[in-house]
Amino acid sequence: MQEISARALEQAADAIIVSDAAGMITTWSSAAARLFGFSAGEALGRTLDVIIPERLRKAYWAGFRKAMETGATRLGGAATLTRALHQTADGFAWR
Repeated sequence: MQEISARALEQAADAIIVSDAAGMITTWSSAAARLFGFSAGEALGRTLDVIIPERLRKAYWAGFRKAMETGATRLGGAATLTRALHQTADGFAWR
């Protein structure tokens, strides 16, 4: 089962990122690497700040803490557009 889960994660078209309750990245799919420009080795073990623009971090972390406390998100799993950072050879770009 673990092998099937690993293959599904790597073949998913959508970026899949999993963090622990402290916001440390524990899973980073191949699609996440393509979307954000960080390899799994660069992202794993770092906080989600790696993709959260600095000006949005205060609001992001307030929402994250609330979701961890209540077990629910404001959007209830609905898709939404947001800003994120993408690593490039020259630094970072908005996504």
